[in-house]
Formats: sequence, C-alpha cells, structure tokens
Amino acid sequence: MGWWPKVILNISVASLNTYRYAKDFTSTSKAVIIGLGSIMVTGILYIVYLAVTAFMVEPTLPVALQFADLSVILAALYMTTLTNYRQLLLLSGFIGMAAYYGNPQMMTIKALVICMMTYKLLYDRSQSKKIKIL
Repeated sequence: MGWWPKVILNISVASLNTYRYAKDFTSTSKAVIIGLGSIMVTGILYIVYLAVTAFMVEPTLPVALQFADLSVILAALYMTTLTNYRQLLLLSGFIGMAAYYGNPQMMTIKALVICMMTYKLLYDRSQSKKIKIL
C-alpha cells in the first residue's frame, strides 16, 4: 500500500482548514494570509512531486487507485452544493474499496463512507423530496 496519497490528503485538508480559519476568524493582514497560503501550496506541491516520482519508479494499480481516490476527495472539498459533495464522496468510497483491498481498516472506513453517503443522498431531511427506491 502506498502512503503518499494519504499524506497528501491529510496535509491538504489541514492546510485548507488553517487557511480558512486564518482568513475568516482572525484579523490577519492579507499579505500574511497570502504568504501562509503560498507556503502551504509549496509544501503540498513538493510532497506531490515526491509522491509522483516514487509512483513512476514503481507503479502499481492500488497506488494509482489511491491517487484517483485522493483526486475525487479533493474535488469534493471544492464543491459548492451538498449533493455534488455527497456524490463525489460516494464515488470515492467505491474507488477506495478497490484501492485499499486487503487493508481491513481502510476498507471498513470506505464501507462506512458508502453507507453514510448513500443514506444522505436517499433520505436527507433537508431536501424537499426523497428519491424513491424501486
């Protein structure tokens, strides 16, 4: 199992949360926020460079699927509608199940993601109509 995609995901989410917190809840100057964002992006790009070069040296299908899972999750983080976010996370659950086949902990997490997103897409109380199952 490759661990680079998980590292990139965790650092990306932490950076995004830190950036949003600094921007929304502090009175930090715009220059400092741009500098903080630049440092975070530079660090993430360096780790992505290391991950891609390591993958190119020894490519495997599970690691390729982990990168695909990472891409879907990062795309979901930028969705502006909850339905699109949930659909992408549902897709991520299936990609992740294939990517982490043989790792019981990750397969359990992805199975939970599939169950939660399916439930939310079918029975979300905040939406006006429910999707009927045939």
